[in-house]
This record gives sequence, structure tokens and C-alpha cells, in this order.
Amino acid sequence: MTIFRCQDNCAERGYLYGGLEFGAECYCGHKIQATNVSEAECDMECKGERGSVCGGANRLSVYRLQLAQESARRYGSAVFRGCFRRPDNLSLALPVTAAMLNMSVDKCVDFCTEKEYPLAALA
Repeated sequence: MTIFRCQDNCAERGYLYGGLEFGAECYCGHKIQATNVSEAECDMECKGERGSVCGGANRLSVYRLQLAQESARRYGSAVFRGCFRRPDNLSLALPVTAAMLNMSVDKCVDFCTEKEYPLAALA
């Protein structure tokens, strides 16, 4: 996982935010529904990008994506929004689950997008 890869995956699907957690997990959404915490709490290096921070334990490095052209669904730049605590009750925040063989970020996001959910998360 890299910051760019997460931003690219989220932006291509038209999401406004991309967030990275545990050094390797990427989440996409349209709203930030979490508490802002100290940036020092996002302390895990990205698994695929030495020297870059990809969240922490239950902490998300969040970027606001700037879409260059809505029809192209690509972003022009991303703005770091800070580190956020993962919501305590994921079942309320993420009510639908699916188990798939060979799960990937793309498969998870595609599944949620088809169901018109604004956020996708992998665990």
C-alpha cells in the first residue's frame, strides 16, 4: 500500500476522502465521521512506501481528494486531513458485510459502490 495507490483507488470511484490505517489498509468515503487526534498517533510506515505514514493502530491518515474532472472520476491533488480514531461501533458505521475469495480493495469498493454505499472497508 502507498498513499498514492489509496488516493487513486478512492478517487477513481468518485469518493471525496481516502484514509490509510495499519500501514496497509485503505478506506474510502464521502464524510469523515471520526474524531480528529494528534498527527503523532498516525505512526505506521506505509508497507509499500518507506518514509511515508499510513495511519496507525485504529488511526487513519485521511486525505481530501480533489477531483480534476467529475466525468473522468480522477483527482488532481489530495490534501491530508489528519489522523482519526476508528469508530468504536463498526456494525453501525458499516452495516453490510461480504466474504469473498481473493478479496481485494477493488473487489470491496466495487461491491459497496454497486450497493450505493458511500464507504468501503476491509478487515
